[in-house]
Amino acid sequence: MDSIIVEAVGLAVDMAVTTPTPPGHGHLYAPADYVDAWRLVTAPNDWNDETLSRLKAHLTRELASAAEQDGNEAAYGNRGG
Repeated sequence: MDSIIVEAVGLAVDMAVTTPTPPGHGHLYAPADYVDAWRLVTAPNDWNDETLSRLKAHLTRELASAAEQDGNEAAYGNRGG
């Protein structure tokens, strides 16, 4: 029983002092991470690797811009998921 209490206190402390995971890590995927999967699912005819690279770069810039404007948690609120 004591180990459950110790684990619960440890979990509470971890949750209180943790920092958010940046987009692209953990279970928070960056929008650019979805591009290749959508390409496979939708099979657009006239999209080449250069076009996809530009789209990924655009999505990465937009996410960074949103994070700068809205504070540290903006990546979570603006990820579009």
